[in-house]
Amino acid sequence: MNKNPLKKIFLLSAALCLSLFLFGCGAATTLKEISPEREKITEEPEASEKKESEKEASEKEDDSADKKKETEVEKTTVRAATLAEAVNTFNWNYYNTQDTDSNLFYSPISLESALAMALKGAKNDTYEELADVLCIGDMNTFMDSYSSLSSGYGDEKIKLTVANSLWIDKTFDKEYGVDPDFVSELEKKMDAEVILEDFKNNSEKAASDITDWVKKKTENLIPDYQSVASADTALDIINAIYFFGEWRNKFSADNTSSQDFRRPGGTVTVDMMNMNDEYFRYFKDGGFKGIELPYYDDKAVMDIILTDDDNDLSAPEAFKSLSAKEREDFISGISSAEEVKISMLMLPKFTMDITAEGLKESLINLGAASAFDKNKADFSGICEKLFISDISHRAKIEVDEEGSRAAAVTEVVMELASAIAEPEEIIDFVCDRPFVFVIRDRESGTILFTGIVNEP
Repeated sequence: MNKNPLKKIFLLSAALCLSLFLFGCGAATTLKEISPEREKITEEPEASEKKESEKEASEKEDDSADKKKETEVEKTTVRAATLAEAVNTFNWNYYNTQDTDSNLFYSPISLESALAMALKGAKNDTYEELADVLCIGDMNTFMDSYSSLSSGYGDEKIKLTVANSLWIDKTFDKEYGVDPDFVSELEKKMDAEVILEDFKNNSEKAASDITDWVKKKTENLIPDYQSVASADTALDIINAIYFFGEWRNKFSADNTSSQDFRRPGGTVTVDMMNMNDEYFRYFKDGGFKGIELPYYDDKAVMDIILTDDDNDLSAPEAFKSLSAKEREDFISGISSAEEVKISMLMLPKFTMDITAEGLKESLINLGAASAFDKNKADFSGICEKLFISDISHRAKIEVDEEGSRAAAVTEVVMELASAIAEPEEIIDFVCDRPFVFVIRDRESGTILFTGIVNEP
């Protein structure tokens, strides 16, 4: 691989000149034998072969470096002091692994919760890698603050429930068993249910029981979750989260009409909700503008981010180009902004139901490789020889004139390695093009859900 284009041109020119000069004598010279440093080719066969071998090795190293660079993910490495900081930093690191050309919806708090339970039993390199990916500074501090996440959501107009569970295979429990301290800590601090299930002998029933559990914990919003557990499952760690919130300022269904939604692939017609002359927090900076749509009692909010240029359809990718800190600073800018009068607010009704693709690969690329390697994983705080064999995440959201419903489930399957703006300004915020949104707890700032709408 020649990285100097001028050198390459020189080599090609030299090859052509020498070929023409020697043509009459029947001589043939290959490009790789020509050295611009010398006038004669007197290299001994062994030296030539050695040089060629070194060149090929160098090219392979360059190719390997290029491939490694392609899989590297830009991320912020920090061991956060608070749950909100950990979840939000992980959220934006994970966002960097995702395709912004399609619709996207996931729950960083659900992913973090399920993986944090696995982290509780991790040791040595597996712990360090997974803690780095989850941005958790101290596991006990994380768990201590976890129980307060859903407090204050008891009203019928706004609800947030977070459920955790440990599904232990009966045969595995009998022959190996799970560390009682691991179970006790998760029961106490993360309110985890412990369920004995016969994965080995009746995996179909186990899968059905998991579907029913998810259906119940997500208030029927995800009624048909398909478990990725199998007969080889020793321990299945599951988190489910459910959110419901009525808008503080509801849209009138009478004002909803068919409108164009502009996207790079062409315009589509959507049901566009409309609202006029209401007050919302609004922030503009660095080529972006954002609005905060509060739910009932301002307990939670939806932030929506667009590019400042109304003709620019690239908000999801443009927002991805920012660092995690810049994104957090922008969200903080929205949160601390004054409420201003929005002359016209347009937001499409939309529903998304998305199962994460390539989740395992994304987490490995972020740095959690050993957790998924049966030869390297160390979850000895749970049981010897366990590793994460699979992970699944599904999230669903419905947004209409009344408010939003959202739910997510994360399943971590473990097996044995051995088989078993300004106030006076009149502002329009028209979401008729791709946008990024997050739903977050207003008090702590914890991001509950993150999404991209490319096609409502």
